[in-house]
Parts: sequence; structure tokens; C-alpha cells
Amino acid sequence: VRQVIDKKQMLVDIEAFPLRGTDKPPNYLIWIQGVPTAGIVDGAEIDFELCDAFIVAGTKQYETTGGSMKTVFLLKALNIEPYLPGAKHPGGLR
Repeated sequence: VRQVIDKKQMLVDIEAFPLRGTDKPPNYLIWIQGVPTAGIVDGAEIDFELCDAFIVAGTKQYETTGGSMKTVFLLKALNIEPYLPGAKHPGGLR
């Protein structure tokens, strides 16, 4: 977690699977919306469960501490309960 923004938003560095022919996986900075951040602190490492689902909802622009603007992908929590029996919404949301 790079930064907790508020009760349901955070800026997160994610590591993807390595690309073919490379050893190092790419890293992406993304904005996550809709997951409770209570108990999460800046710099924490978090794991989302396999049944957690997100939708890429576009991009999010924000101002950095240096005053410049940055644009990142916006991921929103997706409730998959209606589609997969036994699955739960990310962060236990309903």
C-alpha cells in the first residue's frame, strides 16, 4: 500500500506476473476504490483473496506531494456474490 486515501480508497503498487522472456514482473501503481481500509497503513503489504474481484473502471488523476498530476488505473471492487455461490465481496462488503 503506497497510501491510504480514505475509508474505502487506497493507492497500491501491484506486482504482475513476469512477461514472457523476462525474469522481473512489472509493477503497476493503481487506485483501488470500494475496499475498507480500516486497519491498513501506508507501506503495508496486503493480499487480496482469490475470490476478490475488481473491475477496471477507467483512470484516476491525482496530485502528487510534489504538486504534479499523475494518472493511474482505477480499480473498483466488484460484488461477485450473485454470480458465484460462496464467493464474497472484497473486504467483506455487501
